[in-house]
Amino acid sequence: QFWVLEYFTDEKSTQPQGSINLAKSELVFDESGHSLAFRLAGHDRTFKIKTDQQKETESWLSLLKPIAYRVSALKKIQLDSRSSIEANKKECKSDMEGWLLKRGGLNPSFKKRYFKLIGGFLYYFPDAKSVEPSGTIDLSEAELNTDTENMGKNTFQIVIYQRIYTIKAEKSVDFFRWVELIFKRTQAEAEEQARALAAWARNRRDRQDARANSC
Repeated sequence: QFWVLEYFTDEKSTQPQGSINLAKSELVFDESGHSLAFRLAGHDRTFKIKTDQQKETESWLSLLKPIAYRVSALKKIQLDSRSSIEANKKECKSDMEGWLLKRGGLNPSFKKRYFKLIGGFLYYFPDAKSVEPSGTIDLSEAELNTDTENMGKNTFQIVIYQRIYTIKAEKSVDFFRWVELIFKRTQAEAEEQARALAAWARNRRDRQDARANSC
């Protein structure tokens, strides 16, 4: 899911001055003084937004509170999934593994890395014998982009919010195999999250109904 709040210098501006990734944030609401605060998870920075009228505050809260609940539920789902995978990573058999070329957002050059696809996570290592990965890509938050004609043959991208992993296979057959499996994983993770969110929403509604009936 992509929940981003962009802010501009004025109403006519076409380019945002910045953005707040709500899916990576802890949302803290301070309704006194018509203010809203968004605290970015893992960062010290806090965005405080103030409205001029109470109705505007209520309007923003009606939109943002459901997102906050969903983000909280998604984080729990992803944490449970990640803990399970990490605990069994050494024993888990990979769905696919092999050498690929990876280019990150900060480094413009391709680096050869050994990739392993395990469940909903794509791990990359400096070599095939390494136990600890150099990095992990959570496919539950990813979009797969294969429209990369300008980047060269056998190249695809994994996009997670504003971060882009550009990956290249040396052979076309490997490219299609990786793309097919990663696409299936992203779809499966999205469906699993949708089911988990639906179950969470049902449980929450049942608890609310139970409290209402007990009054």
